[in-house]
Amino acid sequence: MNTDFKLTESCKYSMGEKHYKWELYTALYQHYDNYCYVIFDKEDTETVIRSSIVSPKTINAFEQNILDIIAKGNRIENINDFYNEFKNTFYSDSFKLETVDSKMKW
Repeated sequence: MNTDFKLTESCKYSMGEKHYKWELYTALYQHYDNYCYVIFDKEDTETVIRSSIVSPKTINAFEQNILDIIAKGNRIENINDFYNEFKNTFYSDSFKLETVDSKMKW
């Protein structure tokens, strides 16, 4: 990610159920009127979901999309399941599942 982007908001959500409990983190980055989401499991920082860089209006729609998927949290057992939920949304092309350097700090 461009180093000019600054973290403006981050949240932690409890996901899964019973023996599949895990924590989902969302991080919203901003550079002027450009925004980007990074979504990850702190235990598996090598796999992240990254959004396209978009305008304020679109990032608000992304946020609602993310919250709608989080509402299904009990059925989502890992970051890959979370990403698969995006495939069924209008914004599916705006999110990519990526492998990143494990030394990256969130």
